[in-house]
Amino acid sequence: LVGEFARRVTGRAFEQLLVDEVVAPLGLTGMFCGLPAGEDSRMAVLEEVFEPGKEPGKKPATVVAEAIPYWMQPLGDWMNTEAGRRACVPASSGIMSARSLAKHYAALCPGGVEGVELLSPERVRIATQRQCPSEPQENPARRSLGYGLGGAEGSEYGARPTSFGHAGYGGANAFADPEKRYAAAYTKNYYSKGGATGEVLKKLREVLGVE
Repeated sequence: LVGEFARRVTGRAFEQLLVDEVVAPLGLTGMFCGLPAGEDSRMAVLEEVFEPGKEPGKKPATVVAEAIPYWMQPLGDWMNTEAGRRACVPASSGIMSARSLAKHYAALCPGGVEGVELLSPERVRIATQRQCPSEPQENPARRSLGYGLGGAEGSEYGARPTSFGHAGYGGANAFADPEKRYAAAYTKNYYSKGGATGEVLKKLREVLGVE
């Protein structure tokens, strides 16, 4: 659905749109949605570990299971297949290095990076305006137009509500902090409950001297 909407608006397939508007302007070498055949050797093999008794079955039992069709589970195994890597599914099949992902987010900060600003500060402000929940007491989670927002207690994006990012399945995460003008990304290929993503990003903020 995401890819078709973009194609109808721009007249370009999503993978070409990504190259034209993000990858090429920023000179990224590690950002794909639909991995080209010549890049397989760079792809990390995904590993997924489940708690005993919580292995994915054929019937959805959780919100995550309902969002991911049972025939694609375990998702890590599906993404290790050639079909999974080649598929361009903008909502879920991005294959990226942490460096390229972080540079993309940096280009969304005011002034961009290396002379490239992907969106104007006004457009970023519109995209990151809080949408739900409308009242903080409803849920500590904070969402905008596709991004998660900082400001909630324990947020991996920090204390500022203007910070924004998006987590990936299995613990990968990336975000930008427009006020402090920095971006960060953390990628991993070992999926397990209780990963260290939050601690890694928290330590990064401590080293940078930002909250």
